[in-house]
Amino acid sequence: MRIISNREFCILGLSLLWLVGCAGTPTPAEHMAHEGKQGGKIGMGSAFHVEVVSTSSAEYRLYLFDSVGKPLSLQGVKVEAALIDAAGKESPRLAVALSEKGDSFIAKGGPNGLALANVRVKVTLRGKSEPEAVDVSMQYQTATNPTTASVGAPTRAQIVPPTVAAAQPRATFVPGRFPQVKWSEAASGLTAGASFEPCPPQMGNQITFTVVLADANGQPVSDAVVEITVTGGMATMMGEHDENFSAKLQSQGGGVYRTRESFGPTNLALFGISMSVKRNSQSWTFVLPDVVFTNC
Repeated sequence: MRIISNREFCILGLSLLWLVGCAGTPTPAEHMAHEGKQGGKIGMGSAFHVEVVSTSSAEYRLYLFDSVGKPLSLQGVKVEAALIDAAGKESPRLAVALSEKGDSFIAKGGPNGLALANVRVKVTLRGKSEPEAVDVSMQYQTATNPTTASVGAPTRAQIVPPTVAAAQPRATFVPGRFPQVKWSEAASGLTAGASFEPCPPQMGNQITFTVVLADANGQPVSDAVVEITVTGGMATMMGEHDENFSAKLQSQGGGVYRTRESFGPTNLALFGISMSVKRNSQSWTFVLPDVVFTNC
């Protein structure tokens, strides 16, 4: 039997103490970031968290984090969203686009004024071929349900009653100066409007998109880069095989941009239309509500 010297005994003891100390050192625990950094509701996937921030049931901002709460890079990440009923049926689908800052996704298209909305977010991480779904319930204060907002406090700002949200100003285009549009919206000093023929547009068929842009003073903006993205998918496979088809619009002068394109094959259903505008160092993203291209 070999006898351990005092020096070896001390070294062994110090080594054991170091191992115990390392084992007891706290490290960030996966899936413990339940507090929404943006004041929203958290849903947890196997390798990510999604925070849903919403002030009305018609629009949702989606932030993605890793399992320890660090923001995920959104490059190469695909996100789909839909509202779900009590039976888990997905309807309606929401149009999803990357935000202007590129730090989140914006989903639009649900009915406004709901007291409760169950949102299903499907995330396909970069390098993955299959999406993972996360369900998040959002509660709102409405005129008929004034106490709902106190339960869970899912929003970061006071809820605007539906009557106010419905009165959001449309873009004001000077009659006769711009083509007539089916949809318009103002954001951060830019007013955008869009129309398309035929209506409703269909995948695989020629569609003429016309976009009009004006600045905060109502003057035409003719030097922007405008791109339309059409989302199509199988009608019976909600969000599983969606594809995006994009086209740039050519400036016609006078704040008018136009393109005539065929987007995707005819066996796909049209589920969403979004538009990006870039001018100098500024960029805007607009998502057209479903009702614009379904109820013509």
